[in-house]
Amino acid sequence: MLLTDRLAGWFTTLCNGGSGGPVRLREQMAGEMNRARYLKTQGHFAEALATADFILAQMPDHADALLLKAQILFEQFSDIPAAKDCLRQIRQLEENEHNRPLA
Repeated sequence: MLLTDRLAGWFTTLCNGGSGGPVRLREQMAGEMNRARYLKTQGHFAEALATADFILAQMPDHADALLLKAQILFEQFSDIPAAKDCLRQIRQLEENEHNRPLA
């Protein structure tokens, strides 16, 4: 049901002329991050993980979503290789940020 609600929201936004740009997407994903963190604190780990995956599908470089995903995978599902992969992705994002030339 929750995924259906999200898809309906995206469809409505699209029908009304688009997403509103990258700022709107960042705001939406910030709300989804808050939701994912809340779900984790309430013990709804599978749903929190699905929400983190939803965020990453929209914004693959979302470091906070990657970190939350790593925590859930490690702490609740004991999936150490997948958690390490998330952490590697965060490290790569940080390295890319530090190596980016100044404009």
